[in-house]
Formats: sequence, structure tokens, C-alpha cells
Amino acid sequence: MLYDGQGRFDGSTAATVEYVAGKSGDAVASLRGFASSMEAAKAAGVGPVSLPASVKGSIDGVVRKMSSAADELAARTASNAAKIRDALETIRKILIVVAATMLILSVLGLAFSICGMESLVYVLVFLGWILVAATLLLCGTFILLHNVVGDTCAAMGEWVQRPQARTALDDILPCVDTAAAADALARSKDVTHHLVTVLNGVIANVSNAAAAGLPPPLYYNQSGPPVCATVGRLTPAMYAQMVAAASACDALSRYGPVLADMADCAFVRRAFRVVGDEHCPGLGRHSAEVYRGLLAVAVAALASVVLWVAHSRERRRRRDAVELRAAASPYTVHHSHLEEGALLKSPRMMYG
Repeated sequence: MLYDGQGRFDGSTAATVEYVAGKSGDAVASLRGFASSMEAAKAAGVGPVSLPASVKGSIDGVVRKMSSAADELAARTASNAAKIRDALETIRKILIVVAATMLILSVLGLAFSICGMESLVYVLVFLGWILVAATLLLCGTFILLHNVVGDTCAAMGEWVQRPQARTALDDILPCVDTAAAADALARSKDVTHHLVTVLNGVIANVSNAAAAGLPPPLYYNQSGPPVCATVGRLTPAMYAQMVAAASACDALSRYGPVLADMADCAFVRRAFRVVGDEHCPGLGRHSAEVYRGLLAVAVAALASVVLWVAHSRERRRRRDAVELRAAASPYTVHHSHLEEGALLKSPRMMYG
């Protein structure tokens, strides 16, 4: 029971940690991907035409904030996951040691008690009492852990319904800086608008314009009717630059819903809801199995100690009774008198 409960508790806790770490990793990847897309948008342009200097400066500020938020989220999640994994490994080793020690003591106590090694039995009784006390203490610790798991799951459910700015749940899966996320969302829309303006301006004023007589790079021998799809209106270099700018706009637009989720911490609410619905029932059930198993082990060890003592005392009582009966037996006394009389009546031996 203890072994199975510990295995299930370890597995359910590890699955919960992996799920939360995965959601945090997704958020970190989104933040870093958005920062890369903003840098790509900053570098986008067609020929000498690019984003205004003020927009490029705002991009630098957003990239710094998003990179910092991603690094902080990754560091906190990794630290919390490592602490939980270390605690699980420590608990697993302690439970294995307790179970193995209990088994060894039980076998030795039974063997010593049967063989009548009373002094060794009392040594094991002393060790058994210490182990019983340690097991009960460990059982109490797991009861506390069981209550903490229940309280944490309940707090997650309450936080999903009524999110708060700062809580102890930040140690499990912290929200991204909402102000920074909202600012990044607004800046991404502004950058997309400026990039679209740059592309439209190049198409209208350069590619589709009758630019004959203008100096390069405004004139590169444009030909054909004024539509951008006509052969000769775009050079291969211009086409590649416009595709890169359009791709940057598309990437920023795809990160819009992600940033909106981070701005109101919706991704944390979804993660906590999944943990509460799918992981918390198993955590509570398996932690209860562990402390019940520890309690059963402690009771079994206590019963073994009592039986060892009772068996040793019974053996000693029977041995004392046998010795007492042997010492007080009339047959033994009469037999000794007969032997003494025979010795007195025996003839003297003649010595030469």
C-alpha cells in the first residue's frame, strides 16, 4: 500500500509539474518569438525606405521588456520545478528506507524472539520504538502535505474565478507583467501599421509610378501598366524585401492573441483550471494513500514490538517455571538422599 501510494503520488506530482512547466515554456517561447518578430520588423524595409526612427526606438524598448519577462518566467519556472523534483526524490528515498528498515527489523525480531536471544530482542525493541516514532512523524508530515495540496487546489479554483495581482500561486506559474504585455500588444499594432504604410508607399510611389527621369533608386526602368503584378515593376531584391516585410507583419498579427492572453493572464487561468480539474483529484487521492500506508506501517511495527516483548517474556516465564519445578521436585530430593545413604553404607576400601 505504501509503495503503490508513493509511486502514484510521485507520478501524479511529476505529471502536474511537467504540465505547468510546459505551459510556462510555451509562454516563454511566445515571448521570445514575438521579440524576434519585432526585431525582424525593425530591420524590414524596401531599399532606402524603412520604419521611422521613433518607431525603431520603441521596438528596442519592447524587445528588452519581452526578453526580460521571458527570462524571468523561464528562471522562476525552472527553479520551482527543480525544487519540487528534488523534494519528490527525497521523499521517495525516505519512504524506501523506512519500508526496508521496517521489513528487516520485523524479520530479525521474529528470528531473535524464536531463538530466545532476549538481549538482542530488547535492542531491536529500542530501535523499533525509534522507528515507530519516526514513521508517525513522517505520517504527520504527509497529512500536512495532503492538506497543503487540497488548499492549493482550492486556491487555484478561487483564483480562476477572481484573479488577483499577486498571490502565493505566482510560485507555481506566475503571470507575465500585464502592463508590459499590453504595451507590447499596442506597439505591435503600431509597427504593423507603419510597415503596411511603407509597403503601400513603395508600391504607389515607386513600383507603380511613372518614374522616368528620376534618379535611382526611385527609377530602375519600371515598365508596364501601373499594377504591381506586371513584370518589370519590381526587382528581385525589392520583391524579397517586400515579402520579408509582409512576413514580419503576419508574424506580429499572429502574436496578437497570445499577447492579449498574457495581458489579462488568461493562459495562467486556463492552466490552473486544467490542473484543478485533471491533476488535483489524483494528487489528493494519492497523498492520502501515502499517509495511510505510513500509518499502517507504524501500527504494524508497534504490534511487532509488542509481540516481541510478549513472546520474550513468555519464554522467560516458562523457563523460570521449569527451573522452579525442577528445583522443588520431591523426586529430586529423595533421589539425592538415597545416593547419600548408599555412600555411607558402602564398605571401606582396603588399601595395601
